[in-house]
Amino acid sequence: MRLLLIVIFVICSFSSLATYTGIIELRNLYYRATTDDVFSRKFLKAVAQLDINSDPLLRGYRGVAEIVSAKYCTNPYNKWNAFRLGKELLEKAIHEDTTNIELRFLRFCIQTNVPAILCYYQEKKVDKKYIIRKYSTIGDADLKQRIHQYIWNHGNCSRDEKILLND
Repeated sequence: MRLLLIVIFVICSFSSLATYTGIIELRNLYYRATTDDVFSRKFLKAVAQLDINSDPLLRGYRGVAEIVSAKYCTNPYNKWNAFRLGKELLEKAIHEDTTNIELRFLRFCIQTNVPAILCYYQEKKVDKKYIIRKYSTIGDADLKQRIHQYIWNHGNCSRDEKILLND
């Protein structure tokens, strides 16, 4: 019986480590995709292989991949469709898991970077406040570092808001 419990614990540990590693890979692809069309295609291909129905975070990354891919579309119709699909996927993911700070952070990043003409900025202030309020509770060191870096460099935050991230 003890051996069975140990085996189950080890398997669960490795599967959660694999999931964690996969999320870091998705984060890395996302960051590279925002500035490089080749990585945008790699990012879209990577998330297309995921079961986005199993996890809102994966659905959120699929949405972000679609939105980022729209940046590199030359055809306005394809650009709009990719953006619209990505927005729907991201919003659905956030609706399913409203307390997921990473999903809120992804939407915040998108909303601080898309052109105003797309009218996708309504939740920017709400997400920023939520991220800053919950920042100290983040247990994922990689995510915490990325949020800190983005807020300090691109987050359209006041000096007082940035100071709240120093814990």
